[in-house]
Amino acid sequence: MLRAFARGRRAKLVILGEDPLRTDPHALSRTLGGADLDMPGYVQDPHAYMARAEVFALSSVWEGFDRVIVESLAAGCPVVSTDCASGPAEILDMGAYGRLVPVGDSRALAAALEEPPPREQLQRRAQYFSVERAADWYLDVLLGDTP
Repeated sequence: MLRAFARGRRAKLVILGEDPLRTDPHALSRTLGGADLDMPGYVQDPHAYMARAEVFALSSVWEGFDRVIVESLAAGCPVVSTDCASGPAEILDMGAYGRLVPVGDSRALAAALEEPPPREQLQRRAQYFSVERAADWYLDVLLGDTP
């Protein structure tokens, strides 16, 4: 992520959450040209950040079901994500609802960040993964209402 931002993105990078295994991102930021970086750590309400963000970026190497992408879509925040196994491509419907870039390709990530996807239809896509819809799917399977 920092390498992508260091390639020319003229915005502030905000990294939420804690990771005990991370290296010093401030030192890496300085090494890569001083990307404007803010790391508030754990925040009670990340949705407030998502609602104001120009774009949500995910640079994962692997994921399971990536709920944070759905939460970003629900907030109307455009998503740029690596096309890592298990999650982003399925949630973003192979790129129809957000930009997908190859894992580890900071150039492609930087380019995608320069042109985030449009906000239209994002919240509708997030509803596809709602608790209500998931519950209906489970009930259909459990009650045998599926073809």
